[in-house]
Amino acid sequence: MKYKISQLDPIIQTTIKYLSDETLTFEAIGREYGISKQAVHKRISKGLNFFKSYNFSPDEDKLKQIQFFNIELEKKVNSLKNLKQTLSREIITHKVMLKQMGWLFEKIKDVFPKLKLTRYKAEEKKYILDMGEKFVSNGGTIKEFCLKINISKETYFRWKRTYQAKGMGGLTDKRTVPKHFGNKITV
Repeated sequence: MKYKISQLDPIIQTTIKYLSDETLTFEAIGREYGISKQAVHKRISKGLNFFKSYNFSPDEDKLKQIQFFNIELEKKVNSLKNLKQTLSREIITHKVMLKQMGWLFEKIKDVFPKLKLTRYKAEEKKYILDMGEKFVSNGGTIKEFCLKINISKETYFRWKRTYQAKGMGGLTDKRTVPKHFGNKITV
């Protein structure tokens, strides 16, 4: 019978305790965990069955069984940590993409004929910068983040430099009207 990790946690702890110290009795282990002798026996039986599922028998060296279990458990924990980081990165990028879609919808609603899809408000840029930092803290890279949310890496870092230098005011769009007109007639 296979057990889930959440079911095996107290079972494995009790089994390892029993295998690591031959002088311990079921009663002593039960007192430590606050359970009956019968419950300790049941846990240890399930734990030994778990070890048997990895082709170990209780007759083999107990230290090898414990070391093997620790290695397997460590692999599973690392695998779960990697999965958590990957899922966290995916959630972060999907949050940004949802925000982008919301911003796009607002723009379409506000001014359909004069729609410019490439402009973000200062708050939107700041949100993207914050989510980029979260993405990196979960093991991703800025390059990967930018690819997923469809902005260039250069744009991201330009926004970041500007924000660090000038704060939120630096993230607002500058006027795009030319300062000098080549065909202006002087009076």
